[in-house]
Amino acid sequence: MAWRTRHSIIANIKDKSSRRVEGSIGMLSEANRNGLTHNNYPVSKYGKKTKPSEMMIMGLAEGTTQTLINVMEMIPMHPRRDIISDPQWKDMGVFKHPKWSPHDKQLFWIYMLEMKGTHKKLVKSALLADSDGGNKRYIFKVGQYSMWSDNENLLANPASFIGIIHRLRM
Repeated sequence: MAWRTRHSIIANIKDKSSRRVEGSIGMLSEANRNGLTHNNYPVSKYGKKTKPSEMMIMGLAEGTTQTLINVMEMIPMHPRRDIISDPQWKDMGVFKHPKWSPHDKQLFWIYMLEMKGTHKKLVKSALLADSDGGNKRYIFKVGQYSMWSDNENLLANPASFIGIIHRLRM
């Protein structure tokens, strides 16, 4: 099975023109006018012939898409790299839920590896980068509903308890 590229449409409400941008916009930055997107083609859903999961920054003014990171680039920085790189789970992890910080200087997203055919999470963690794509790093293990609480803190519901606030080192 071949993978499909998702796309978004940018419509100009003044002149009624529209154009296509590769990727499905997940989050828009009001300040820098960039979007965030990911491609999620896990083996568990799409079969064996898939494109590796990637997180991307979309230049909406230019109609460009730039890969921020893919799973293979993430593995060395992740503390659960032994599980992520295990052949049993190869190509099953996905990037999800990208979000710009309130000041648009950083972004975070979730990496999730789920046991095939179940909802059991083997790995679910937050990763962080600067808005230009630099300084990519693992932050912490998360549960549900991770979000920015302000410019320096991420709020998450970890799997083991609810209500942690993690202060980021800027």
